[in-house]
Amino acid sequence: MPGKVLEVLKEGKDVESFDSTIVHCLVEAWDDNSIIAIVQPNLNEKVKKGDFVLLEMNAPVPGMTRFIIVKIIKGQVAKTVWKSFKEKLEKLKEPQAQGKNRQIPNLEIPDYNSKMVG
Repeated sequence: MPGKVLEVLKEGKDVESFDSTIVHCLVEAWDDNSIIAIVQPNLNEKVKKGDFVLLEMNAPVPGMTRFIIVKIIKGQVAKTVWKSFKEKLEKLKEPQAQGKNRQIPNLEIPDYNSKMVG
């Protein structure tokens, strides 16, 4: 999924970390949500505020979603990807999309009633 970097969070004057090799970013997702994503290590020094990025999601533990920045996209590619997803969001917000014909994404709902293992 695409996102826009709002802030880079790495070891420095305003950020202390137990591991200075780990970088996170505050990201505006295409659907207007704000998320914290971890940056793939080879992109740590390249990612900047204002960059458009591609994120992957995984669930290392059921019920916990982790977002990972895997690519920085620039130029026309970034504009095209961002515009495409934002247009999709606007269509979902249109009044007729809120009626009975609206398709709801298939979301996995975590089972909070199951026992924890470990």
